[in-house]
Amino acid sequence: MTNEADEVVVERLPADEAFDLVGHEIRLDVLVALEEADGPLPFSDLRERVGTRDSGQFNYHLDKLTDRFVEQRDDGYVLADAGRRLTGAIRAGGFTKALEADPVPVAGECFNCGGDLEARFRDLNVLVTCTECEVDVTEPKVPPGVLQGYRPEEVPDVLDRWVKLSLYTAEFGFCEYCGGRMERSLVRTDGVDDVEESGGDDHGIEARGDYECDRCGYRFSGVLDFTLLAHPTVVSFHHDHGIDVREKRFWTYDWLARGKATVTNEAPLRVETSITLEDETLTLVVDESLDVVEERLE
Repeated sequence: MTNEADEVVVERLPADEAFDLVGHEIRLDVLVALEEADGPLPFSDLRERVGTRDSGQFNYHLDKLTDRFVEQRDDGYVLADAGRRLTGAIRAGGFTKALEADPVPVAGECFNCGGDLEARFRDLNVLVTCTECEVDVTEPKVPPGVLQGYRPEEVPDVLDRWVKLSLYTAEFGFCEYCGGRMERSLVRTDGVDDVEESGGDDHGIEARGDYECDRCGYRFSGVLDFTLLAHPTVVSFHHDHGIDVREKRFWTYDWLARGKATVTNEAPLRVETSITLEDETLTLVVDESLDVVEERLE
């Protein structure tokens, strides 16, 4: 497929060669040392930090990284953007680490039975679920590095922000994995099946928001009401009622937990959903591209 990106992006280095360049312990150590440095490092200082005695061997490996992952300046060496992206991926821990801890309690209650919630750690996933009826609230993939340095009781807040970040990234049209274009769509679902899956007769939905990367195929999706948390009208409506959507955990919204989107037209597809706060109700109509085409405040 030809698109505008083909006009500005050129292949400088095949992927297999790029991985070969960093596939050595000394080279990875060079990248990490430069990432941790406060500024450019002269050759001798960089070699000392890496701990390689043989100057010739070190120079050989450093030369392999220079101009792609490392930049040489007059006052020393610094990470190039590609090198920082690589060390960032290493720090995120998706390749090398896993999530493993005892479950932690999560503030809020189950939308199905009113029971207590807890977060359970599963490799690269954190599952927020009900301890009584086992209904799952959310189960996002979280790079272990995201949670590193936080106490277990802080995990729910971090998880909430991470899920919102994924939503906002998709809403702005970028894939969080490869940076590709995310295509938005409204998907008609079988409300009866969704009720059975959620375990509650009052939680059926008839549509969801889908975001799919046209490059790597990654998909991010959620019930329609959740995807609307990023819409400026919804953000403003909550702000007018003293609620900062950045701070309030998304699973604690009553309208989100118990709301039901309704299909009002099949062709073209239109779905209506409402948010009630205090004595006001905001009603939104969404089209097949997840665009809000109608707003009503009552």
